[in-house]
Amino acid sequence: MKGIAVMAGAICLLAAPAAMAQQERDWGGIERCAAIDEAGERYSCLDRELAALGLLGRAPVRSGAPASVAPPVQSADQSPPMAATDDTIVYEESEPRDPVMSDMTSSVATARLDRRRGLEIEAANGTRWRSTSSVSLRRAPRAGAPFAAEQGALGSYTCRIESSTYFKCERLS
Repeated sequence: MKGIAVMAGAICLLAAPAAMAQQERDWGGIERCAAIDEAGERYSCLDRELAALGLLGRAPVRSGAPASVAPPVQSADQSPPMAATDDTIVYEESEPRDPVMSDMTSSVATARLDRRRGLEIEAANGTRWRSTSSVSLRRAPRAGAPFAAEQGALGSYTCRIESSTYFKCERLS
């Protein structure tokens, strides 16, 4: 057993200088690239070196300097950006999305309990809801009972039947 440990230690000692030489050789290419003044050439050189080391899937082919990382500033009265070329990045202006649904109040049109203590409800306004947590009801709510759904965090909903039964739910339609 000691013989195996001694042999493994000897192999590690012999392999250490080779690993150091490999690391210095790899770092040398990156140092050469860092010395290049022009940004586009420097990035192309770094891409080639990283691809040669296997750290980059393939070296991207780009002409000219890369586009700025920050999106271009554009006032509302300016015309839309020009068509993109190979070496430019164009950011589309996005508008904030409206929430899928804010709080909703309606009444129960139909309701159905299943064996797993789940509940499916069709509201009078045509939306359908299903419970995602167990519901402590002995029977399905009656048609015409007040029903509300409130939007929670991260796209979740809390449904309420009448004024006392709350449960987590998801919108089906």
